[in-house]
Amino acid sequence: MKTFLFLFFPLVITGTFHTSEFQFEKFFPDFLKNELRASKISEPSQDIFHTDEAGFIEIGAKKFSFNTRKVLVNELADKLSVSDVLVNPQRKTIEVSLRAESVFLQGEIDVLIGKTSTNSFFALKGSEVIFTAKASYQVQGGSYIIGKFAVEHSSKGLGSYFATLDAETSVRNHLVSEIFKKYMRQFNTDISKFLTIKVKELIKVFKHESREIGNANAYIDEVLILVREKVISDGLDRIVLPNISLSFSQDVWLVGTVYGECGMYEGVLGGFETIHRTKDDATLEFNDPNLTVNATVGINNGLLGYTVSISFMDIGPKATLTGVLSYSNIFFETVIGLNDLSVTMSKFDILDIGHIDIVIEGLAPFNWLAELIIGTVVNTVKGVVKEILEGPMRRIIEWAINEYVQSILNPSIAIEAIRLAL
Repeated sequence: MKTFLFLFFPLVITGTFHTSEFQFEKFFPDFLKNELRASKISEPSQDIFHTDEAGFIEIGAKKFSFNTRKVLVNELADKLSVSDVLVNPQRKTIEVSLRAESVFLQGEIDVLIGKTSTNSFFALKGSEVIFTAKASYQVQGGSYIIGKFAVEHSSKGLGSYFATLDAETSVRNHLVSEIFKKYMRQFNTDISKFLTIKVKELIKVFKHESREIGNANAYIDEVLILVREKVISDGLDRIVLPNISLSFSQDVWLVGTVYGECGMYEGVLGGFETIHRTKDDATLEFNDPNLTVNATVGINNGLLGYTVSISFMDIGPKATLTGVLSYSNIFFETVIGLNDLSVTMSKFDILDIGHIDIVIEGLAPFNWLAELIIGTVVNTVKGVVKEILEGPMRRIIEWAINEYVQSILNPSIAIEAIRLAL
């Protein structure tokens, strides 16, 4: 046992990791997912948004046409996140799933129904928009040749607003559907171009990294699969935030100083299930009889929310607070004893807790309280994130490394057994 381990780990350090088909299928999906999450998906050209789009729709005996102008899509590229990457070795395909919680379109539209023409401002909202991109690949002489990504999209729901359009519900529904399809097709095209170029680049990086860096990144990515599944099974993908209570006062004419209360409750925070290796490479260092593993990992796009209640002079509006924690990164160092396969986490440092964007809807007429509410929520959330990272997340990472090390003699079978037990 001891002799085998000393033979095994030096092989890891010297980097005898060749990009075989098995290793590509086993390690490339997580590698690709991590790299795409760290990449900004380029927004389409602004010309797309200002290009007129015309359409013709027939509903029974009714016919109508439309033309959209000056259409803007609100920051879809900034909201897109990579949710999954799959490699199918039998069909030789790579599938990338991207998700946007919402997509907003707004612009002007001319609608002609019969001989009646109407001009209106419009706004559309697509909820939970999923883009699925699939490409085939071929293996030729150890090289991977990737085809063009075909992209499709779906949405759980569409909402709409037309300022001055007087039309039947069926006409509106068809109109909304057609407008959304036309502009989402533009994004399908742009996402296809981005992924086709980016994945080809990343395959070259993956092959180079496999030769020069060794198995460090691949092992950490395997460990993080266990971490993500453990986070979900332990319920850490949905953290309950503490209730918050604030007091405030306002001078009211002829009344004097009036005191009010602001309560925030039903708070939730997600995002810990997105933990992944950052752009920095993991490292392995052999110092007989120990192996030291260093890695920087992070979480992205942690969604949060609160219900906000105001009580002031018998006025009690309820508002909705939503936000996004952009990122949080941690560095850890783990020492593995090769004699007994013991695991000791020697360092665990929170490098940074990123910016938190917050939006409050329904606060009027108390918009002047927004700054106080947002500041309080940001401080509360950052405190909770720090507590979760230093407590449960540290323990889960240490547990996952230990489980992976204990299974090192037969990782493919043992790791699967660990995952099924979660």
